[in-house]
Amino acid sequence: FFFGALTVLLAILYTVFTTREYPPEDMEAFRRKKAEAQGMGHWIGETWRSISHMPGEMAKLCVVQFFTWFPLFCLFIFFTVYVAENVFGAAPGTPRYEEGTRWASLCFMVWNVVCTVLALGLGALADRIGKKLIHSVGLLSMAAAFFLFFFTKDPTLAMVGMGIMGIGWATTVSIPYALLAGVIPKGNEGVLMGTFNIFICIPQLVCALIMGAIVDWAGSRPLAFAIAGASAIIAMILLQQVKEAKGARQG
Repeated sequence: FFFGALTVLLAILYTVFTTREYPPEDMEAFRRKKAEAQGMGHWIGETWRSISHMPGEMAKLCVVQFFTWFPLFCLFIFFTVYVAENVFGAAPGTPRYEEGTRWASLCFMVWNVVCTVLALGLGALADRIGKKLIHSVGLLSMAAAFFLFFFTKDPTLAMVGMGIMGIGWATTVSIPYALLAGVIPKGNEGVLMGTFNIFICIPQLVCALIMGAIVDWAGSRPLAFAIAGASAIIAMILLQQVKEAKGARQG
């Protein structure tokens, strides 16, 4: 945790000291607007207005985000225990259980390695074949990985599934924002991007509220992954209704 905190701190400091900030052309108008925007009431009102008056294509993307991030939180909550108990067949507190949790950590490492390698060429590939198409592939990969988790009890296949999941993770943390940038009005990007992120938080709350009860009721932890896979497929289908901005695809 100390190493992770140091890494985050160094990354933030690097960004602060190497990124140039461009001030607004009219600084006085900016200061007046900033003064008017103070207070919790203004923040709540502005957030509500940004949600209720968001552009139509953004609203479609927000729904896609909901059904994309709901399954991801299922992964974050259940995967490690699933590997230890369902794949390794171990009880908590046993050496075999510890072995399973370590294997789950290695699976997450594979997930991030795949994401990192894919991210190196993701922008160029998205420009070439289209952002919607590449994110559709990512969501289908995510769904396939979840269904693999539902059926398998093999540690190697669980790791393979996390590698496949890395494809969906790479597109999820990049492509929706690129699609959004093409459909929101200029000058309002900050507020609308913040509003967009609300639809990452909402599925987290929903997942935390209901999935534990569903898993306990069914007596099956892998059921969470079947539901997650179905949600990823829904996200992929809804993505097809989003219009990709002109110029997003090149020759």
